Amino acid sequence: MSDPTSPVGVRVITRANQGQTLQLVIGDTFAVRLEGETNWEIQITNPRVVAASDHTATSDPREQGVYRARAAGVTELLAVALPSCAKDHPPCRVMAPAFRVLIVVR
Repeated sequence: MSDPTSPVGVRVITRANQGQTLQLVIGDTFAVRLEGETNWEIQITNPRVVAASDHTATSDPREQGVYRARAAGVTELLAVALPSCAKDHPPCRVMAPAFRVLIVVR
């Protein structure tokens, strides 16, 4: 789950990680790179365990953000790809692909 173009020590979560479990220790960081869709909505179900890093801005336009393990526990990263027509009036009725990763922090 690492990428040679990412900073050293930062894991990269991609669409290939769909349904997997990510094991972290407190302080670990990871970047989310869900290419293929332009508008991904990211949600962490328990932000006390994992939250957006203090350095959420990423210089890589393919990444949706950087996250840090903050406390021991279990959470999920959920993402939904929204097509650009979802903001139209009326919005389109296209099914958006969903993405899920379970995160366990020790």
